[in-house]
Amino acid sequence: LLYKGMNTGITMLTNQELIEILESAKQAHKDWAGKVSSMADQMKILPLQLDPNKCAFGHFYSAISIEHPSIKPDWDAIDDVHSNFHTYGHKVIDSIKNSRIEEAEKFYANAEELSHQIFGLLDKVEKSIDTLSQKGEKIL
Repeated sequence: LLYKGMNTGITMLTNQELIEILESAKQAHKDWAGKVSSMADQMKILPLQLDPNKCAFGHFYSAISIEHPSIKPDWDAIDDVHSNFHTYGHKVIDSIKNSRIEEAEKFYANAEELSHQIFGLLDKVEKSIDTLSQKGEKIL
């Protein structure tokens, strides 16, 4: 895991470094979602990491534990949404395998909605980090 141990006191991340990591995580998530979109549009299966703990975003997410009480609920909420998001990757692939175009498009639409939820939660976390940074508070 890329960042495991960084918030355990060995190497503390600054708030700004945490925001930069979250931005990288958002890009990784966007790339994954783009691949699912391409599959649904083209009805063609592409290589895709279906394990939510092994995708690039999942690596970022699982490596960082945010315990700050004003951020923890939003941070923790990402886990279920992200896991559900990956189930739609499976469903899109199954629909393509069975040549069910409308079903693939429907499942992609569901994945896209969950993707928006993930971005909403990440944006909220970033805003909270910014607010706490302005008050001089460290997150990790």
